[in-house]
Amino acid sequence: MQVTYIILLIMIFIFHILYKGDLSFILLAFLIALPLLMFILLIIQTAGLKISVGRSSGTAERGKPEAIKIFLENHSFIPISACRLTFRYKSFFPPDKPVYEKYNVTVPVSQRSKEAVTVNITPKHCGYIDISLTRASVYDIIGLTFLFKRIDLHDRITVLPNVYPFNAGMERSFSCNTEGDSFSQTRAGDDPSEIFELRGYRNGDSMNRIHWKLSSRGEEFIVKELSQPISSRILILCDAGSCRTSNDTDSVFDMIATLSSFLVNIQAAHTIAAPSEYGSLSVFEISGQEALISAIAEMCSDPASFSELFTDEKYFSGVAELIRKGFSHIIVVSANDSKPFISELSGMCGETLITVLCTSYTPDPDDKNEPMYAEIIYSSAEELDEKIREYYSEKYPYK
Repeated sequence: MQVTYIILLIMIFIFHILYKGDLSFILLAFLIALPLLMFILLIIQTAGLKISVGRSSGTAERGKPEAIKIFLENHSFIPISACRLTFRYKSFFPPDKPVYEKYNVTVPVSQRSKEAVTVNITPKHCGYIDISLTRASVYDIIGLTFLFKRIDLHDRITVLPNVYPFNAGMERSFSCNTEGDSFSQTRAGDDPSEIFELRGYRNGDSMNRIHWKLSSRGEEFIVKELSQPISSRILILCDAGSCRTSNDTDSVFDMIATLSSFLVNIQAAHTIAAPSEYGSLSVFEISGQEALISAIAEMCSDPASFSELFTDEKYFSGVAELIRKGFSHIIVVSANDSKPFISELSGMCGETLITVLCTSYTPDPDDKNEPMYAEIIYSSAEELDEKIREYYSEKYPYK
């Protein structure tokens, strides 16, 4: 548009020189004054434009598009021919370096109206994406001039792993001590040490379950529903130091999320431990779906610990202190078989059963040795059910 205007201005100027007259002068004066008029109107348009970002859920699933909505509201009486928005976002996918990308979108906005534009971002890896909308270019009604409008809108989206189906018939593969010190909030049981709920008497209820003290205060019997104990004897230990690429990190996160989701579904309370910054250890007690989502989101939103190896004394002392609390089964999720790490871990655990799930490593067929007290299963999260069946059918062929 600017080029067209300049060509037109030159033609009118030549016409005015060759043919003296009022019309050519009026046209030349109008074209000279037009940019100033458009600029004044543009100031009014820009001042009346409000831009906001729709509130996102804050999380997205890896490999699936996440819609980001931008709302533009023109309060002025002049339509905006075009508003060009510039998105900048930083994708942090450990342990790779952050990826910086830019995305432009242009949308017209009528006078005294509200427009919405949707931008779809598909994250490829677990981690997080920082999105910033810092500038908008507002063009006048004929696209001749434009102004920059400063914006300061930011959002962060945590990219969660994929959870794959896992056969509920595989409980024995991750069996645990049933003598837990916590109880189900959704299922009654037969543990006399804890009451699940109180209810009215029904035909067939045992007389031993009647709460005689409360029943004596009313006209009907009150029956005690006993609690179902749930175990907290399984530890899922995330070996972040084995991750060399973002694909390794994805495979480890997918495995932890899939395995933990399975344990939640069978009401097996468990613990997830993962490295945190400065070599410390983050510990998450998982007793339900909400706790699982919160733990995975926290690990993905602060993945700096996955960018370097954690073999220092502080990290191992944190693991040793956690193990001293007592676990019947420790499941290490690693991108490779981590045999030096497992050897160190075996020394801490004594004869505690250790299972190593290797997500991104193809074993050497000539290497048949496993670390003492450790089972090593090579599998991705997607193939976990099948690989576990193969492993136990080979190890225990007659069972």
